[in-house]
Amino acid sequence: MNRLLLPAGLVLAGLFAFESWANWQARLAAVEQAPRITPEELRALESRIIAQQQGGNSALEQQLAQQRETELARAQGDAQHIAQLQEQLEAQRATLADARQRLSEWELEWNELSASAIQRELYELRSKQDSQELELELAQRKNSEREMRAALELRELSGRVQRTLLEPDTEKLWRDLVGPVVQLIGDTSVGSGVLLESRPLSEGVWSTHVLTAWHVVRDIFGAPDNLAAPIPVKIYAPDGTWRSSTAHLLKHDVRLDLALLTLDTQEHLPFGARLATRSELGTMRTFDGVYAVGCPLGNDPIPTAGELASTHHEIDGSKYWMISAPTYIGNSGGGIYCAKSHALVGIFSKIYTHGSTRSTIVPHMGLATPLATVYDWLESSEYAHLEPKPMQAETQTAAATR
Repeated sequence: MNRLLLPAGLVLAGLFAFESWANWQARLAAVEQAPRITPEELRALESRIIAQQQGGNSALEQQLAQQRETELARAQGDAQHIAQLQEQLEAQRATLADARQRLSEWELEWNELSASAIQRELYELRSKQDSQELELELAQRKNSEREMRAALELRELSGRVQRTLLEPDTEKLWRDLVGPVVQLIGDTSVGSGVLLESRPLSEGVWSTHVLTAWHVVRDIFGAPDNLAAPIPVKIYAPDGTWRSSTAHLLKHDVRLDLALLTLDTQEHLPFGARLATRSELGTMRTFDGVYAVGCPLGNDPIPTAGELASTHHEIDGSKYWMISAPTYIGNSGGGIYCAKSHALVGIFSKIYTHGSTRSTIVPHMGLATPLATVYDWLESSEYAHLEPKPMQAETQTAAATR
């Protein structure tokens, strides 16, 4: 048996060796038949392979760098997000700790509020309420007493006001209405005039003008060639005394029956009429109260009260205001004042007469030249400055009411 196996093994080994040799022969032939390259071509091929490997490595390196940057940015964003979450977590922890603290305090307070404690709190609250109600009642009583006292004081004050209204300030009335009126004296006639407020010329030197009716000056002069002669003037004081002075004629108008004088004194006189402005004159209406102040029949200045009866009375082309305040011979040239403001609104010119053969004097129908006509007359001369400006008049009114 072993003898058979040995030859068979040798045969198989020979066959295997032959087959291997055949294969190698075939492979060798294939190699010999394959195309051959030169060493230069081989080196060029190696260079291309190396270049391709380097280019591939650069692209890979760029991709790796971009990937690293992306991952780094993502890591930084994650870190910030984590930090924010940690801050929020810490805030929530603090809030939770505060809530736990308050809950503990509430639990302690609740535990302390026993039934007796609640009764004590209620008792204290009721005591406070009773005390507040008592204080409120006392306050109401005091308030009622104060209201009663205030009502009594108001009644007393109202009584004083009524008495004041019924009993006017006679001193102020004299100062505003009577003090500015002077008497002009002639040999056979007397008349009246109105002092204007003294105006400073220089330090210690004052100028005082007088408004009057022209026919009063004419009758005192007696003849037209004596217009430069001095005119005797009586100036009155509140105590009833008077002193003498003189005046000289500055300007006159026969048609308007107006004359402007200047006193022959350089001292400041305490009483001068406040002249109404044009706007004040424009508000005067029929039934407005007026005072007429003059020296009738040579008497000291006498005030009489009345109303403005008409603002459109015309005689011989001249316009007059008619007043119902009683006037008489000697009132000519005196002042007509507004009863409310005490401002001079006109110069008394003549008494209304009725009949031609035997004229009848009507004392309650006096005619006065309105101050607006006086201003128009003065504007044509160097005495236009005597007309008060609105601001000046407001200042004078405020000073007069103090």
